[in-house]
Amino acid sequence: MADDNSFSNQPKKDWKSAMDDENELGKKKPRRKTGRLGFLGWSMVFMGAVIIGGIAALLYLIWSFQIESGAKAAEDAGLVPVTADFAPGRPKSADVLFRIAGGKREGAKLFPELANSWMRARGYTSVTTSTERDTITVSGNKDGKSKRILIAKSSAKGGFEGMIQGRVEGVFSSRPIESGEADRLSAYGDMFGPQNEKVIGHDISFVYVNSSNPITNMNGETLGRILSGEITDWSEISDKKDGEITIKVENLGVDKNLGILAKILGEREMVETSKSLETPDDVLGAVARDSNAIGFSHKPSSFGGVKNIALNERNAGTFDPNDFNISTEAYPFTERLYLYIGSSNAAPELADFADFALSPAGQEIVKKLGFGAQQVAASSIKAPVDAPNDYADFSKNSQRMNFDIRFLQGANELDNKAKADLIRFQAFVQKQAIDPKRIAIFGFADNVGAQATNLGLGQSRAEAVSKKLSEIGLAPALIRSYGDAMAVGANAYEAGRIKNRRVEVWICPPPACPLMNVVVDNSKPVNLPNNNDIPSGVHFGRPPSNDGADAPKG
Repeated sequence: MADDNSFSNQPKKDWKSAMDDENELGKKKPRRKTGRLGFLGWSMVFMGAVIIGGIAALLYLIWSFQIESGAKAAEDAGLVPVTADFAPGRPKSADVLFRIAGGKREGAKLFPELANSWMRARGYTSVTTSTERDTITVSGNKDGKSKRILIAKSSAKGGFEGMIQGRVEGVFSSRPIESGEADRLSAYGDMFGPQNEKVIGHDISFVYVNSSNPITNMNGETLGRILSGEITDWSEISDKKDGEITIKVENLGVDKNLGILAKILGEREMVETSKSLETPDDVLGAVARDSNAIGFSHKPSSFGGVKNIALNERNAGTFDPNDFNISTEAYPFTERLYLYIGSSNAAPELADFADFALSPAGQEIVKKLGFGAQQVAASSIKAPVDAPNDYADFSKNSQRMNFDIRFLQGANELDNKAKADLIRFQAFVQKQAIDPKRIAIFGFADNVGAQATNLGLGQSRAEAVSKKLSEIGLAPALIRSYGDAMAVGANAYEAGRIKNRRVEVWICPPPACPLMNVVVDNSKPVNLPNNNDIPSGVHFGRPPSNDGADAPKG
């Protein structure tokens, strides 16, 4: 009973209090359990995060490595980098004026400088240039909008491939476009036409030796044998110099297979002992320190210890790398620097940029950066030792223009550079107030065929140029053929024969060139008192029309 009473004497809890006690007990038990599992759980979560993070980091590294490897492979192959701004199948961004690509040498300084100056000339402000890997961006502001020009340093081949893929709008190159490339770009127009192909300068390769070396000139074939290791000692080509020849060449990247070095070597390979150096200054320094060295790069000797050497092709004239020989393309290691743009479906700003590059302001930049500029001038020159007597006499008191007119292969049609040169010549004549009676035209041919045939071919070319000049109001009064005389290129090779099929333009002292005061109607016989004294090939009056006629080789 006592127990019952003690139980009954305990205070009674109402229903709500009982439920609160039960809930309190229920809360305490899970909290203790959760605390123990939470530590383990958080440890597992932490470990899991570390593992997942490591996997993510590993995947990122793999992805980055693949991207880096792809970029490096594209760079080694001379391709335009695949980035957002150069994505295949994607049109250029609205803020991009145009995209161009080509060889690294031209892309490193020349085209960024041209783009920078073009923007300033067209009213852009805050113009800046930045570089990220092999992409150069030139930016500027105009009318409250920011615009960009993108320049990819790749190769000529990579540039054309990028244009075919729609990733760039223009290509700069030190070689002409190939037929296959032009066919694949036919949607942009005729890539061989003057609206698409612009020659904006010359790229020049120089050969030099240590200043202590007595050699002053060299044949292209001899140079090829040196580079291939067939000639290893100076004593093999000189009785004044001996010693093992060491070769220093500028690293030309992927374009080396299409440039001057490749042409020199032909089917031969560069000797393994040759030393490839990154910059022209590296090559110059190496030659200056080595009395037995021969160097090859795109920069002329500019400090003591090194000298440029003159070059000639087989059985052709020897030419120093001076401004005149470069601008006339007589110096053998002169290459045209092209800019290819589309005449259809292209950015109008790019066409204007091309015009700016060819303007006097643009050509000053070309010259400043070490390339051959397209700046027309008349020069007094010494006639070659093998020049005909009347040519030598004529040259003593006359001046020759610093360009040679050349033609499309197998035709009497002027090439694109020749057409541009005649327009520049017209401006020069007008500025200098030169009487057209003081203009003389001399035509040349290669040595394929009989001498009489080659005289006729030279005459035909001279008359083709005379016809073009007549169309712009500059009809020459003297047209003369010298046939296959005074070759500037090797007639043993097609490339040399093409160079020999040329026309020279001369300016005579006032009042007129010899016999220039005689003007006759071409349709009538020429009746002159001293007809027998007129040199063979001289033509007076308007040349006969030969529109559309093909010119045979020779």
